[in-house]
Amino acid sequence: MNAAKKRKKKKTEGDPINEIKEKKVSTSVVHEYPMSDYVYCHTQDDIIWDSENQLDIANELNRRAESDVFQMLVAGVGKGKTALAVATLGEYQKQLGKQLVFIVTSTAASVAGGGWQETIAWYNINHPDNQLIPYGIESIDRFANVLSNTREKNRLWRLLKKEHGIIVMDECHKYKTPTSKRAKTLQKLKGIRKLGLTATPMTNDEVLDTASYLILDEKYTSKTNFINENNIGMFKDYFGKIDVYKRNEKGQRVVDTDLWKTYPQVQKQMAHVIYKPNIDMSTADMPEVVKILLQLEPSKTLQSNLQSLKEAFESRSFDLRADFDNAVVETIYTDEQRIKKAVDLATAEGVHQPLLFYTYNSVRDALAKEFANRGVDVMFQSGSNHLTTEEKLQDKPVLAQYVAAGESIEFKLSNTSIFYENQWSYLAFIQAGGRNTRRGMKHKVTHYCLVSDTDIDRYRFETLSNKIDVNEEIMENIISQTLDL
Repeated sequence: MNAAKKRKKKKTEGDPINEIKEKKVSTSVVHEYPMSDYVYCHTQDDIIWDSENQLDIANELNRRAESDVFQMLVAGVGKGKTALAVATLGEYQKQLGKQLVFIVTSTAASVAGGGWQETIAWYNINHPDNQLIPYGIESIDRFANVLSNTREKNRLWRLLKKEHGIIVMDECHKYKTPTSKRAKTLQKLKGIRKLGLTATPMTNDEVLDTASYLILDEKYTSKTNFINENNIGMFKDYFGKIDVYKRNEKGQRVVDTDLWKTYPQVQKQMAHVIYKPNIDMSTADMPEVVKILLQLEPSKTLQSNLQSLKEAFESRSFDLRADFDNAVVETIYTDEQRIKKAVDLATAEGVHQPLLFYTYNSVRDALAKEFANRGVDVMFQSGSNHLTTEEKLQDKPVLAQYVAAGESIEFKLSNTSIFYENQWSYLAFIQAGGRNTRRGMKHKVTHYCLVSDTDIDRYRFETLSNKIDVNEEIMENIISQTLDL
Protein backbone atom coordinates (compact mmCIF):
# COMPACT_ATOMS: atom_id res chain seq x y z
CA MET A 1 0.00 0.00 0.00
CA ASN A 2 1.51 3.33 -1.01
CA ALA A 3 1.97 6.29 1.38
CA ALA A 4 -1.06 8.21 0.09
CA LYS A 5 -3.40 5.26 0.66
CA LYS A 6 -1.94 4.73 4.12
CA ARG A 7 -2.60 8.36 5.03
CA LYS A 8 -6.17 8.11 3.69
CA LYS A 9 -6.84 4.93 5.62
CA LYS A 10 -5.51 6.44 8.84
CA LYS A 11 -7.57 9.61 8.38
CA THR A 12 -10.87 7.83 7.75
CA GLU A 13 -10.53 4.95 10.19
CA GLY A 14 -13.42 4.86 12.64
CA ASP A 15 -15.20 7.71 10.89
CA PRO A 16 -18.90 6.88 10.22
CA ILE A 17 -19.35 9.05 7.15
CA ASN A 18 -16.02 8.12 5.62
CA GLU A 19 -16.79 4.47 6.26
CA ILE A 20 -19.69 4.95 3.85
CA LYS A 21 -17.12 6.10 1.30
CA GLU A 22 -14.49 3.45 1.99
CA LYS A 23 -16.76 0.41 2.11
CA LYS A 24 -19.24 -0.85 -0.41
CA VAL A 25 -22.09 -0.79 2.08
CA SER A 26 -25.15 -2.77 1.09
CA THR A 27 -28.24 -0.59 1.03
CA SER A 28 -30.05 -3.19 3.11
CA VAL A 29 -27.56 -3.05 6.00
CA VAL A 30 -27.57 -0.50 8.80
CA HIS A 31 -24.14 0.50 10.09
CA GLU A 32 -24.14 -0.44 13.77
CA TYR A 33 -22.18 1.37 16.48
CA PRO A 34 -21.30 -0.12 19.88
CA MET A 35 -23.39 1.26 22.73
CA SER A 36 -20.20 2.33 24.52
CA ASP A 37 -19.81 5.09 21.92
CA TYR A 38 -23.05 6.63 23.12
CA VAL A 39 -22.85 6.29 26.92
CA TYR A 40 -21.49 9.29 28.77
CA CYS A 41 -20.57 9.79 32.40
CA HIS A 42 -23.77 11.43 33.63
CA THR A 43 -25.35 10.46 36.91
CA GLN A 44 -28.97 10.52 35.72
CA ASP A 45 -31.23 11.03 32.75
CA ASP A 46 -33.21 14.25 33.21
CA ILE A 47 -35.62 13.48 30.34
CA ILE A 48 -39.10 12.17 31.08
CA TRP A 49 -39.58 9.64 28.29
CA ASP A 50 -42.99 8.61 26.92
CA SER A 51 -45.00 11.33 28.61
CA GLU A 52 -48.37 11.98 26.97
CA ASN A 53 -47.16 15.36 25.69
CA GLN A 54 -43.95 13.93 24.23
CA LEU A 55 -45.73 11.09 22.43
CA ASP A 56 -48.44 13.42 21.10
CA ILE A 57 -45.76 15.64 19.53
CA ALA A 58 -43.84 12.66 18.13
CA ASN A 59 -46.97 11.13 16.62
CA GLU A 60 -48.06 14.46 15.11
CA LEU A 61 -44.67 14.87 13.41
CA ASN A 62 -44.92 11.34 12.03
CA ARG A 63 -48.47 11.99 10.85
CA ARG A 64 -47.40 15.14 9.01
CA ALA A 65 -44.67 13.15 7.28
CA GLU A 66 -47.34 11.17 5.46
CA SER A 67 -48.04 14.20 3.24
CA ASP A 68 -44.90 16.34 3.51
CA VAL A 69 -41.29 15.20 3.23
CA PHE A 70 -39.99 18.04 5.43
CA GLN A 71 -41.18 18.99 8.89
CA MET A 72 -39.64 21.63 11.13
CA LEU A 73 -40.03 21.32 14.90
CA VAL A 74 -39.86 24.85 16.32
CA ALA A 75 -39.36 25.28 20.06
CA GLY A 76 -37.47 27.66 22.33
CA VAL A 77 -33.90 27.08 23.39
CA GLY A 78 -33.62 24.56 26.19
CA LYS A 79 -37.09 23.08 25.56
CA GLY A 80 -35.82 19.60 24.74
CA LYS A 81 -35.97 19.52 20.95
CA THR A 82 -33.30 16.81 20.80
CA ALA A 83 -35.29 14.51 23.08
CA LEU A 84 -38.48 15.18 21.10
CA ALA A 85 -36.70 14.32 17.86
CA VAL A 86 -35.30 11.10 19.33
CA ALA A 87 -38.76 10.17 20.63
CA THR A 88 -40.16 10.83 17.14
CA LEU A 89 -37.54 8.50 15.66
CA GLY A 90 -38.42 5.86 18.25
CA GLU A 91 -42.14 6.01 17.49
CA TYR A 92 -41.49 5.92 13.74
CA GLN A 93 -39.26 2.87 14.16
CA LYS A 94 -42.14 1.13 15.95
CA GLN A 95 -44.42 1.95 13.02
CA LEU A 96 -41.89 0.55 10.53
CA GLY A 97 -41.45 -2.63 12.53
CA LYS A 98 -37.75 -2.75 11.67
CA GLN A 99 -34.51 -0.92 12.35
CA LEU A 100 -34.80 2.74 11.30
CA VAL A 101 -32.01 4.21 9.20
CA PHE A 102 -31.38 7.80 10.21
CA ILE A 103 -28.62 10.38 9.95
CA VAL A 104 -28.24 13.38 12.26
CA THR A 105 -26.57 16.60 11.13
CA SER A 106 -25.73 19.34 13.58
CA THR A 107 -23.12 21.99 14.29
CA ALA A 108 -19.55 20.82 14.68
CA ALA A 109 -19.61 21.89 18.33
CA SER A 110 -22.74 19.84 19.01
CA VAL A 111 -21.34 16.75 17.33
CA ALA A 112 -18.08 17.07 19.25
CA GLY A 113 -19.97 17.66 22.50
CA GLY A 114 -21.84 14.36 22.19
CA GLY A 115 -25.29 15.68 23.07
CA TRP A 116 -27.06 13.65 20.38
CA GLN A 117 -25.11 10.51 21.25
CA GLU A 118 -25.99 10.94 24.91
CA THR A 119 -29.71 11.46 24.28
CA ILE A 120 -29.88 8.42 21.99
CA ALA A 121 -28.07 6.38 24.65
CA TRP A 122 -30.58 7.38 27.32
CA TYR A 123 -33.48 6.58 24.99
CA ASN A 124 -32.01 3.11 24.39
CA ILE A 125 -31.49 2.52 28.10
CA ASN A 126 -35.17 3.36 28.69
CA HIS A 127 -36.36 1.39 25.63
CA PRO A 128 -34.41 -1.89 25.56
CA ASP A 129 -36.88 -3.40 23.06
CA ASN A 130 -36.70 -0.46 20.62
CA GLN A 131 -33.02 0.39 20.24
CA LEU A 132 -32.14 3.32 17.96
CA ILE A 133 -28.91 2.93 16.00
CA PRO A 134 -27.80 6.03 14.06
CA TYR A 135 -26.31 5.48 10.64
CA GLY A 136 -24.25 8.60 11.21
CA ILE A 137 -24.00 11.77 13.33
CA GLU A 138 -22.10 14.41 11.40
CA SER A 139 -21.50 18.14 11.20
CA ILE A 140 -23.63 20.10 8.73
CA ASP A 141 -20.74 21.20 6.55
CA ARG A 142 -19.03 17.83 6.51
CA PHE A 143 -22.25 16.11 5.51
CA ALA A 144 -22.65 18.67 2.71
CA ASN A 145 -19.17 17.70 1.49
CA VAL A 146 -20.18 14.03 1.43
CA LEU A 147 -23.32 14.84 -0.57
CA SER A 148 -21.22 16.85 -3.03
CA ASN A 149 -19.82 13.54 -4.25
CA THR A 150 -22.43 12.26 -6.70
CA ARG A 151 -21.56 8.61 -6.08
CA GLU A 152 -21.92 8.94 -2.30
CA LYS A 153 -25.07 11.04 -2.62
CA ASN A 154 -26.68 8.39 -4.83
CA ARG A 155 -25.65 5.63 -2.45
CA LEU A 156 -27.16 7.41 0.54
CA TRP A 157 -30.30 8.26 -1.41
CA ARG A 158 -30.84 4.60 -2.36
CA LEU A 159 -30.31 3.48 1.22
CA LEU A 160 -32.62 6.07 2.78
CA LYS A 161 -35.28 5.59 0.09
CA LYS A 162 -35.33 1.81 0.39
CA GLU A 163 -35.35 1.81 4.20
CA HIS A 164 -37.77 4.77 4.59
CA GLY A 165 -35.00 6.60 6.43
CA ILE A 166 -34.82 10.09 7.90
CA ILE A 167 -32.31 12.91 7.99
CA VAL A 168 -32.55 14.92 11.21
CA MET A 169 -31.37 18.50 10.66
CA ASP A 170 -30.46 20.04 14.00
CA GLU A 171 -30.15 23.85 13.89
CA CYS A 172 -31.92 23.75 10.53
CA HIS A 173 -31.85 27.54 10.23
CA LYS A 174 -28.33 26.88 8.94
CA TYR A 175 -30.06 25.98 5.65
CA LYS A 176 -31.79 29.36 5.46
CA THR A 177 -30.14 30.39 2.17
CA PRO A 178 -31.48 28.19 -0.67
CA THR A 179 -28.43 28.69 -2.90
CA SER A 180 -25.85 27.78 -0.23
CA LYS A 181 -23.86 24.57 -0.53
CA ARG A 182 -25.50 23.22 2.61
CA ALA A 183 -29.00 23.68 1.21
CA LYS A 184 -28.34 22.73 -2.41
CA THR A 185 -26.68 19.42 -1.54
CA LEU A 186 -29.52 18.44 0.79
CA GLN A 187 -32.11 19.44 -1.79
CA LYS A 188 -30.73 16.69 -4.04
CA LEU A 189 -32.02 14.00 -1.67
CA LYS A 190 -35.51 14.21 -3.10
CA GLY A 191 -38.28 12.14 -1.60
CA ILE A 192 -36.29 11.54 1.58
CA ARG A 193 -37.95 12.54 4.84
CA LYS A 194 -36.23 15.39 6.65
CA LEU A 195 -36.91 16.56 10.19
CA GLY A 196 -35.57 19.99 11.11
CA LEU A 197 -35.10 21.41 14.60
CA THR A 198 -34.66 25.08 15.47
CA ALA A 199 -35.59 27.83 17.88
CA THR A 200 -35.11 30.55 15.26
CA PRO A 201 -36.55 29.54 11.87
CA MET A 202 -36.98 33.03 10.38
CA THR A 203 -33.51 34.52 10.48
CA ASN A 204 -32.51 35.86 7.07
CA ASP A 205 -35.45 37.47 5.31
CA GLU A 206 -38.83 35.99 4.53
CA VAL A 207 -38.20 35.48 0.83
CA LEU A 208 -35.03 33.44 1.36
CA ASP A 209 -36.23 31.67 4.51
CA THR A 210 -39.52 30.50 3.06
CA ALA A 211 -37.93 29.64 -0.29
CA SER A 212 -35.31 27.46 1.37
CA TYR A 213 -37.76 25.57 3.58
CA LEU A 214 -40.38 25.08 0.87
CA ILE A 215 -37.73 23.81 -1.56
CA LEU A 216 -36.73 21.22 1.05
CA ASP A 217 -40.42 20.29 1.28
CA GLU A 218 -40.36 19.97 -2.54
CA LYS A 219 -43.09 22.56 -3.09
CA TYR A 220 -40.62 24.36 -5.37
CA THR A 221 -37.60 23.13 -7.28
CA SER A 222 -35.25 26.10 -6.79
CA LYS A 223 -34.99 29.70 -5.64
CA THR A 224 -35.66 30.86 -9.21
CA ASN A 225 -38.76 28.67 -9.40
CA PHE A 226 -39.99 30.11 -6.08
CA ILE A 227 -39.49 33.69 -7.30
CA ASN A 228 -41.17 33.04 -10.64
CA GLU A 229 -44.14 31.15 -9.20
CA ASN A 230 -44.77 33.96 -6.74
CA ASN A 231 -44.21 36.68 -9.37
CA ILE A 232 -41.78 38.70 -7.23
CA GLY A 233 -38.79 38.80 -9.58
CA MET A 234 -39.73 42.34 -10.65
CA PHE A 235 -38.81 43.56 -7.16
CA LYS A 236 -35.18 42.46 -7.38
CA ASP A 237 -32.79 45.30 -6.50
CA TYR A 238 -29.36 46.10 -7.95
CA PHE A 239 -27.69 43.50 -5.72
CA GLY A 240 -30.20 40.77 -6.58
CA LYS A 241 -32.16 40.95 -3.33
CA ILE A 242 -35.96 40.73 -3.49
CA ASP A 243 -37.35 43.83 -1.79
CA VAL A 244 -41.03 43.26 -1.01
CA TYR A 245 -41.02 44.98 2.37
CA LYS A 246 -42.35 48.12 3.99
CA ARG A 247 -42.22 49.78 7.39
CA ASN A 248 -45.26 49.45 9.64
CA GLU A 249 -46.46 52.06 12.12
CA LYS A 250 -43.84 50.87 14.63
CA GLY A 251 -41.05 51.28 12.10
CA GLN A 252 -40.64 47.51 11.78
CA ARG A 253 -39.85 45.92 8.43
CA VAL A 254 -42.72 43.67 7.33
CA VAL A 255 -43.90 42.10 4.07
CA ASP A 256 -45.90 44.39 1.80
CA THR A 257 -48.72 42.16 0.54
CA ASP A 258 -49.51 44.71 -2.17
CA LEU A 259 -46.17 43.71 -3.70
CA TRP A 260 -45.97 40.05 -2.69
CA LYS A 261 -49.56 39.14 -3.50
CA THR A 262 -49.15 35.39 -2.99
CA TYR A 263 -47.73 35.85 0.52
CA PRO A 264 -50.88 34.53 2.28
CA GLN A 265 -50.73 31.35 0.19
CA VAL A 266 -47.03 30.94 0.98
CA GLN A 267 -47.78 31.24 4.69
CA LYS A 268 -50.30 28.42 4.33
CA GLN A 269 -47.63 26.33 2.62
CA MET A 270 -45.27 27.12 5.50
CA ALA A 271 -47.91 25.95 7.97
CA HIS A 272 -47.42 22.44 6.55
CA VAL A 273 -43.69 22.70 7.26
CA ILE A 274 -43.54 24.44 10.64
CA TYR A 275 -44.83 22.67 13.73
CA LYS A 276 -44.62 24.68 16.95
CA PRO A 277 -46.28 22.57 19.63
CA ASN A 278 -47.13 23.44 23.19
CA ILE A 279 -44.39 21.68 25.09
CA ASP A 280 -45.26 20.64 28.62
CA MET A 281 -42.29 21.65 30.75
CA SER A 282 -44.09 21.16 34.06
CA THR A 283 -42.04 18.06 34.86
CA ALA A 284 -38.74 19.60 33.76
CA ASP A 285 -36.38 21.60 35.91
CA MET A 286 -36.12 24.90 34.02
CA PRO A 287 -34.37 27.88 35.57
CA GLU A 288 -36.18 31.07 36.47
CA VAL A 289 -34.78 33.82 34.24
CA VAL A 290 -34.66 37.48 35.28
CA LYS A 291 -33.90 39.95 32.50
CA ILE A 292 -32.36 43.32 33.40
CA LEU A 293 -31.67 46.24 31.06
CA LEU A 294 -28.86 48.50 32.24
CA GLN A 295 -28.65 51.87 30.53
CA LEU A 296 -25.24 53.46 30.95
CA GLU A 297 -24.61 57.20 30.90
CA PRO A 298 -21.73 57.92 28.50
CA SER A 299 -18.55 58.93 30.28
CA LYS A 300 -16.78 62.20 29.46
CA THR A 301 -14.02 60.19 27.81
CA LEU A 302 -16.51 58.36 25.59
CA GLN A 303 -18.24 61.61 24.63
CA SER A 304 -14.88 63.16 23.72
CA ASN A 305 -13.83 60.12 21.67
CA LEU A 306 -17.14 60.04 19.78
CA GLN A 307 -16.84 63.75 19.00
CA SER A 308 -13.34 63.16 17.63
CA LEU A 309 -14.65 60.40 15.37
CA LYS A 310 -17.44 62.66 14.14
CA GLU A 311 -14.94 65.36 13.23
CA ALA A 312 -12.74 62.81 11.47
CA PHE A 313 -15.72 61.62 9.45
CA GLU A 314 -16.69 65.17 8.48
CA SER A 315 -13.12 65.80 7.33
CA ARG A 316 -13.40 62.63 5.21
CA SER A 317 -10.74 60.68 7.08
CA PHE A 318 -12.77 57.49 6.57
CA ASP A 319 -12.91 55.89 3.12
CA LEU A 320 -16.27 54.23 3.80
CA ARG A 321 -19.24 55.05 5.99
CA ALA A 322 -19.11 51.45 7.24
CA ASP A 323 -15.57 52.04 8.57
CA PHE A 324 -16.83 55.05 10.52
CA ASP A 325 -19.81 53.11 11.92
CA ASN A 326 -17.56 50.26 13.05
CA ALA A 327 -15.15 52.69 14.69
CA VAL A 328 -18.02 54.32 16.61
CA VAL A 329 -19.39 50.99 17.82
CA GLU A 330 -15.96 49.69 18.82
CA THR A 331 -15.27 52.92 20.71
CA ILE A 332 -18.52 52.57 22.66
CA TYR A 333 -17.89 48.94 23.51
CA THR A 334 -14.28 49.43 24.64
CA ASP A 335 -15.14 52.39 26.87
CA GLU A 336 -13.54 51.90 30.26
CA GLN A 337 -16.74 52.63 32.17
CA ARG A 338 -18.66 49.95 30.27
CA ILE A 339 -15.83 47.45 30.69
CA LYS A 340 -15.67 48.02 34.45
CA LYS A 341 -19.45 47.74 34.83
CA ALA A 342 -19.52 44.40 33.05
CA VAL A 343 -16.69 43.01 35.17
CA ASP A 344 -18.39 44.33 38.33
CA LEU A 345 -21.49 42.32 37.39
CA ALA A 346 -19.44 39.23 36.58
CA THR A 347 -17.52 39.27 39.87
CA ALA A 348 -20.42 40.13 42.15
CA GLU A 349 -21.22 37.89 45.10
CA GLY A 350 -23.31 34.86 44.16
CA VAL A 351 -22.42 34.98 40.47
CA HIS A 352 -21.21 31.68 39.01
CA GLN A 353 -19.59 31.11 35.63
CA PRO A 354 -20.80 34.38 34.08
CA LEU A 355 -21.03 34.39 30.27
CA LEU A 356 -19.98 37.68 28.65
CA PHE A 357 -20.99 37.77 24.99
CA TYR A 358 -18.95 39.86 22.57
CA THR A 359 -18.27 40.26 18.84
CA TYR A 360 -15.15 42.41 18.51
CA ASN A 361 -11.77 40.95 19.48
CA SER A 362 -10.78 44.36 20.87
CA VAL A 363 -13.71 44.06 23.31
CA ARG A 364 -12.59 40.56 24.33
CA ASP A 365 -9.07 41.83 24.98
CA ALA A 366 -10.30 44.83 27.00
CA LEU A 367 -12.51 42.62 29.16
CA ALA A 368 -9.72 40.06 29.65
CA LYS A 369 -7.34 42.84 30.71
CA GLU A 370 -9.77 44.17 33.32
CA PHE A 371 -10.33 40.67 34.74
CA ALA A 372 -6.55 40.16 34.88
CA ASN A 373 -6.12 43.47 36.72
CA ARG A 374 -8.49 42.13 39.36
CA GLY A 375 -6.68 38.79 39.55
CA VAL A 376 -9.53 36.80 38.00
CA ASP A 377 -8.82 33.96 35.58
CA VAL A 378 -11.14 33.73 32.57
CA MET A 379 -11.91 31.17 29.88
CA PHE A 380 -12.48 31.80 26.17
CA GLN A 381 -15.04 30.26 23.83
CA SER A 382 -14.55 31.37 20.23
CA GLY A 383 -14.19 30.07 16.72
CA SER A 384 -10.52 29.30 17.34
CA ASN A 385 -10.84 28.11 20.94
CA HIS A 386 -13.37 25.53 22.14
CA LEU A 387 -13.70 24.69 25.81
CA THR A 388 -13.43 21.05 26.82
CA THR A 389 -16.12 19.31 28.86
CA GLU A 390 -13.91 19.63 31.94
CA GLU A 391 -13.34 23.36 31.36
CA LYS A 392 -17.07 23.99 30.99
CA LEU A 393 -17.48 22.66 34.54
CA GLN A 394 -15.05 25.23 35.99
CA ASP A 395 -16.60 28.15 37.86
CA LYS A 396 -14.81 30.91 35.95
CA PRO A 397 -16.00 33.80 33.78
CA VAL A 398 -16.35 32.88 30.10
CA LEU A 399 -15.68 35.42 27.36
CA ALA A 400 -17.98 34.02 24.70
CA GLN A 401 -18.00 35.05 21.07
CA TYR A 402 -21.63 35.40 20.00
CA VAL A 403 -21.56 33.08 16.98
CA ALA A 404 -19.09 30.47 18.25
CA ALA A 405 -20.66 30.15 21.71
CA GLY A 406 -24.24 30.82 20.73
CA GLU A 407 -25.35 27.34 19.63
CA SER A 408 -25.21 23.75 20.83
CA ILE A 409 -23.18 24.52 23.96
CA GLU A 410 -24.36 24.27 27.54
CA PHE A 411 -22.86 25.96 30.59
CA LYS A 412 -24.59 24.14 33.43
CA LEU A 413 -22.86 26.05 36.23
CA SER A 414 -23.68 29.47 34.82
CA ASN A 415 -26.29 31.66 36.50
CA THR A 416 -25.46 34.94 34.74
CA SER A 417 -25.27 36.13 31.13
CA ILE A 418 -24.06 39.59 30.17
CA PHE A 419 -24.95 40.62 26.63
CA TYR A 420 -22.13 43.11 26.48
CA GLU A 421 -22.55 44.13 22.85
CA ASN A 422 -25.90 44.72 21.20
CA GLN A 423 -26.36 42.49 18.18
CA TRP A 424 -27.88 43.13 14.78
CA SER A 425 -28.50 39.39 14.58
CA TYR A 426 -31.76 38.21 16.10
CA LEU A 427 -30.56 34.61 15.74
CA ALA A 428 -27.27 35.16 17.59
CA PHE A 429 -28.99 36.91 20.50
CA ILE A 430 -31.74 34.29 20.96
CA GLN A 431 -29.31 31.39 20.70
CA ALA A 432 -26.85 32.99 23.12
CA GLY A 433 -29.63 33.42 25.67
CA GLY A 434 -30.12 29.66 25.81
CA ARG A 435 -26.64 28.67 26.89
CA ASN A 436 -27.53 28.69 30.59
CA THR A 437 -31.30 28.23 30.42
CA ARG A 438 -31.63 24.53 29.73
CA ARG A 439 -33.61 21.57 30.98
CA GLY A 440 -32.21 20.32 34.28
CA MET A 441 -30.78 23.69 35.37
CA LYS A 442 -32.57 24.45 38.63
CA HIS A 443 -30.88 27.67 39.70
CA LYS A 444 -32.08 31.22 39.08
CA VAL A 445 -30.46 32.88 36.05
CA THR A 446 -29.97 36.60 35.43
CA HIS A 447 -29.54 38.07 31.94
CA TYR A 448 -28.13 41.60 31.67
CA CYS A 449 -28.30 43.76 28.54
CA LEU A 450 -25.99 46.78 28.53
CA VAL A 451 -27.05 49.83 26.51
CA SER A 452 -25.10 53.08 26.38
CA ASP A 453 -27.14 56.27 26.23
CA THR A 454 -25.84 57.01 22.74
CA ASP A 455 -27.84 57.13 19.54
CA ILE A 456 -26.18 54.19 17.81
CA ASP A 457 -26.23 51.79 20.77
CA ARG A 458 -29.89 52.57 21.52
CA TYR A 459 -30.67 52.09 17.84
CA ARG A 460 -28.97 48.68 17.77
CA PHE A 461 -30.87 47.55 20.86
CA GLU A 462 -34.23 48.83 19.58
CA THR A 463 -33.64 47.28 16.15
CA LEU A 464 -32.94 43.91 17.77
CA SER A 465 -36.07 44.19 19.92
CA ASN A 466 -38.14 44.98 16.83
CA LYS A 467 -36.71 41.97 14.99
CA ILE A 468 -37.72 39.71 17.86
CA ASP A 469 -41.26 41.12 17.87
CA VAL A 470 -41.63 40.81 14.08
CA ASN A 471 -40.33 37.24 13.97
CA GLU A 472 -42.66 36.18 16.77
CA GLU A 473 -45.57 37.74 14.87
CA ILE A 474 -44.56 35.92 11.66
CA MET A 475 -44.49 32.61 13.51
CA GLU A 476 -47.89 33.25 15.09
CA ASN A 477 -49.36 34.03 11.66
CA ILE A 478 -47.94 30.82 10.18
CA ILE A 479 -49.02 28.44 12.93
CA SER A 480 -52.52 29.97 13.00
CA GLN A 481 -53.07 28.85 9.39
CA THR A 482 -55.28 25.86 8.70
CA LEU A 483 -53.56 22.94 7.00
CA ASP A 484 -55.90 22.73 4.04
CA LEU A 485 -54.52 24.42 0.92
